[in-house]
Order: sequence, then structure tokens, then C-alpha cells
Amino acid sequence: MRFLYVLLLFQAALAAVLCFGDIGFDHPGKSGLDIDDAIKLLVFYAAALLLGLVIAAKLRKPWCLGVQFLPIVFFIFYSLLPAPKFDASQYQSLVGKSK
Repeated sequence: MRFLYVLLLFQAALAAVLCFGDIGFDHPGKSGLDIDDAIKLLVFYAAALLLGLVIAAKLRKPWCLGVQFLPIVFFIFYSLLPAPKFDASQYQSLVGKSK
């Protein structure tokens, strides 16, 4: 049972890095991660998710099954939100000023 909780924590950490980490595409991002690292993290997350689903099903813990799908549901919901729109007229006061 304790292993399942550690596995859930590992999944949450991986999901947080994948969703909110600065991962660069053609060069490393601010945290030093690039697309190769993102693919490795995604493979680790998928393996941890499958292992967690198997363990939760074996232990007959339906709430653990639901908890493991929460990061995926939140990511889908976040990606469906509209992108913010910025109006250049609101920033005219900054024109000509130095940093």
C-alpha cells in the first residue's frame, strides 16, 4: 500500500514537470530540459501510470484509479481553455521607456 502512495507521488511530480516545466524544443529551456528529456519523462510517466493502475486494481482501490487520471484530465481541461489575448493599446505607456 505504501508503494502505491509513493508511486502516486512520483506520478504527480512527473506530471508537474511535464505540464509546468520549461522544456525547450530545439535548445534546453531555463531548467535545462529539452525535447529528449520530455520524451523520457513521458515514458516514465506512462510506465508509472500503468504500474499504478495495475496495483490499484489488484488492491481494489477505485479512488486510486481516479486519482491517477486527474493530471491527464486537468491537462486536457487546461489545453481547452481559450488563450489570453493581449491588446497593444494597453501598453502604449511603456513605449520609449527603458527597462
